[in-house]
Amino acid sequence: MNAVIQHYENYKREIGVMKNAMREQAGVDPVADTPSQRRRYNPQTGKIE
Repeated sequence: MNAVIQHYENYKREIGVMKNAMREQAGVDPVADTPSQRRRYNPQTGKIE
């Protein structure tokens, strides 16, 4: 049973990493949780403006 839980935790972590990678490619802040924050994120400088 513990192996199943471990597998699920790894799966969740991989999904999070993939989502962050896709967001970075799209030029949005990986940790932004509101659309306005995402829009003001500048991938060149690496910060929210």
